[in-house]
Amino acid sequence: MKTTKDIAGQAHWDDTWSGNALPPPIDPIGSRLSDYVSRRLQKLYDGILAEFDVHPGASLIEMGCGGSVWMPYFASRHGLRVSGVDYSPTGCKLSQRILQRAGVVADIHECDFFHPPTALVGAADVVFSSGVLEHFTDTAGCVAAMAAYVKPGGLVISSVPNMAGLTGSLQRIFDRETYDIHVPLDLSQLVDAHKDAGLLVQRSEYVLFANVGVVAIKSKARELRTLAKRASLGVAARINMILWLLEGPDGRLPPNPWTSPYILCVARKPSARE
Repeated sequence: MKTTKDIAGQAHWDDTWSGNALPPPIDPIGSRLSDYVSRRLQKLYDGILAEFDVHPGASLIEMGCGGSVWMPYFASRHGLRVSGVDYSPTGCKLSQRILQRAGVVADIHECDFFHPPTALVGAADVVFSSGVLEHFTDTAGCVAAMAAYVKPGGLVISSVPNMAGLTGSLQRIFDRETYDIHVPLDLSQLVDAHKDAGLLVQRSEYVLFANVGVVAIKSKARELRTLAKRASLGVAARINMILWLLEGPDGRLPPNPWTSPYILCVARKPSARE
């Protein structure tokens, strides 16, 4: 049996969320170029919920919800009953502040999702995670732990950064320490992890053509070379915005294994008769 280890660790997430300002909310009709990624992602999730008949009143649990803006989006735009799970006390507090700002009532459970509260086992119609699976050494084991929260027939929606493509290469160059707390996954590996967890994969794809903004520089070093890296990343970000203009609102440039920033998998938990 594989050992499932979180290679980021709670201390990393407490430090990440400590002192953070509230991230801007998802704006489905935002017209600024800086809203481009959130507009494309919300359109993607709109389509998934419609495709799989997830109706208002359904329940959604976000795994690794610390600092996430997605719970208010799912609650306000789709009428879902949302809740979240995270083991970082700092991340949980930040999530509560984000929900309060949006006027959304939700339970945030401060716990390790590998050890779910009894009331949450098999309770959700949808389990959602964004940027969680890639921090665990046993991806399938992590997916299986998340799937424990889903009702038979329910959905598991998983998104990870494409660390096997350009995003990972840039992350390794600009901040190797952050790169090293990720397990690089490609689309086939993400799909296989969901299948190995006993789920039925319904949909899988690379998402967007490019987004340099996924790359993070968290090093506290103040060396000249670090400043040069930041300047270089700023140039890359401007190139990125030009690509968004070329893509247009519907994404004329195709997602692909090399430049796409995200990978998505949607899977269903088998019902009792399957």
